[in-house]
Amino acid sequence: MEKELHHRPIIRSKFFPKPLPPLQPGPVYDDIGFTLSERLALKQAWFLLKPYERRHGTNVFYTFLVEHYRAINRFRTPNMGINLHGLHTHAVLIMRFFGALIEGLNEDTGLFHMLMTDHNTLHKRCGVASNDVYLLGVALKEHILKILRNVSSVTLERGLQKIIDKFRVYHMQLKPKGKTRLKLSHGVSAISLKN
Repeated sequence: MEKELHHRPIIRSKFFPKPLPPLQPGPVYDDIGFTLSERLALKQAWFLLKPYERRHGTNVFYTFLVEHYRAINRFRTPNMGINLHGLHTHAVLIMRFFGALIEGLNEDTGLFHMLMTDHNTLHKRCGVASNDVYLLGVALKEHILKILRNVSSVTLERGLQKIIDKFRVYHMQLKPKGKTRLKLSHGVSAISLKN
């Protein structure tokens, strides 16, 4: 009987050629550092905000400018007037860019990295400080949580905070070089920027 047991092939080796990875309880993070529940919460929040992105973008930006009034100097023209077209376009594009980031999270991590890099390269070359980017991100987060207060969750808040933190990290890592000519994606006009 012992001989019969010795000569039997091990069946599990045919089905599982390699050992299964150890089970790790807790959230599983993607390449960017978001959990599935955070990505889902962000996507659902964007689904609710997208039809009103123009209004929300305008509200966030103008509320930000009231609190941080010196930021308006970024939109001054050479004769000390205010570029209203650029100001309004920037206000609208805040939410569109944020929505593109969230969609990039759920579709392709490469798209997320590309969007963050392009955004921060442009703002760094325009002389926008990383603290200003962070403060506008905080204003955006607070506005979204205020609008969605009846359906928001800790997961949504954590996901928004991660996006804001990534803005700051990307912005601090970039080092612009020399004079560059950029074509803005929203079709305003090509601008010449200096370091």
